[in-house]
Amino acid sequence: MTKEYYFSLDQSQCDWAFKAIRNKKDVIEILMRVLKTISVYTEPSADKVAGKMKLHISKMSRVFFFIEGKYYSLAFPFTLEVSGDNLCFCSGEIEVIDSYITSKVLAIINDSSYLNPSLWAFFEPLVELEDHQTIPGFWQFFKMLLTHEDGYIRYDVDPDPRRLDPRSHPLHHFDVFYSNQPTFKIGLREHYTNDDMIDLLNRETDCHFFE
Repeated sequence: MTKEYYFSLDQSQCDWAFKAIRNKKDVIEILMRVLKTISVYTEPSADKVAGKMKLHISKMSRVFFFIEGKYYSLAFPFTLEVSGDNLCFCSGEIEVIDSYITSKVLAIINDSSYLNPSLWAFFEPLVELEDHQTIPGFWQFFKMLLTHEDGYIRYDVDPDPRRLDPRSHPLHHFDVFYSNQPTFKIGLREHYTNDDMIDLLNRETDCHFFE
């Protein structure tokens, strides 16, 4: 059964949602902020809406972000459970991914030791957590976040004349992957809507074909 949820975002939420993604840390941070936003979600007033977020759960489990002229999507590696009006999330490693869990993940990836070349400096806070069983399954959960496939794809409308080129940087295009080595563009003949992009990625609808 397909489950779809739209969330309006204010400017401060769009600031973190559309911050440039350069590495796995950025992806993990966005996913944690998605869970936090949904858990305490309050609809902003119409004059404060700056973008949209969509959670699509089916054979394709993804989160989408939309602002004018730019959309992107990430794979959503969590299981959704609905209880009345509440959306709860879990994984194979942790029964309930609550605010404490997401805050702990954010604290670790934003700690200077996360970027430390020493393996022990990286693993020490995780080992301490497991030793004291503060959060059972936390290490397995964190490992899943580090290793799951991101599924990153971004749609851009980029009219900047400094970059615009009909062959190498067309006005409408998809950027696939976020790091320099694997990334590539797919040029498009015309504008894609939000729904076009969702349909493109939806495993339960017909395939799109290149010319």
